[in-house]
Amino acid sequence: MTFEHEVHGGFLWSPIHNAKGHRNQFYDNMELARPEDVVFSFAKSHVQAIGAVKRRAVLTPKPDFDGVGENWSDTGWFLEVEFNILKVPFRPSSFKDDIRPLLPAKYSPLNPATANGLQGVYLAEISKELAHLLALFANIDLD
Repeated sequence: MTFEHEVHGGFLWSPIHNAKGHRNQFYDNMELARPEDVVFSFAKSHVQAIGAVKRRAVLTPKPDFDGVGENWSDTGWFLEVEFNILKVPFRPSSFKDDIRPLLPAKYSPLNPATANGLQGVYLAEISKELAHLLALFANIDLD
């Protein structure tokens, strides 16, 4: 929904709370991200870009997403990310047997059974092992 704006604009943006005004771990992760953290951008069932966080998140007004997110608050987390769009996006579900054992037990970005994306997940923390495996599937060296 916001992939084009964010990846091409070099940022991630999320509200501070969900639509009901409650905490959301995936939004809280925006504030926890640190420079040089790796970000995998997942859209349309594929990892389509990989980026590096440039600065810690700051509170900003909501960007213009062409009508997407109208129910989101007007202020949220802005995280500057330098993205590289993959020449060959990949579908994590194609590697589910490799990915499954490395998924976090809580707040996973992917369904543990299928390795398909989960609705409502925005920014999830994953292990270095899983990050390196995903980078391998993208033919990218994280070191």
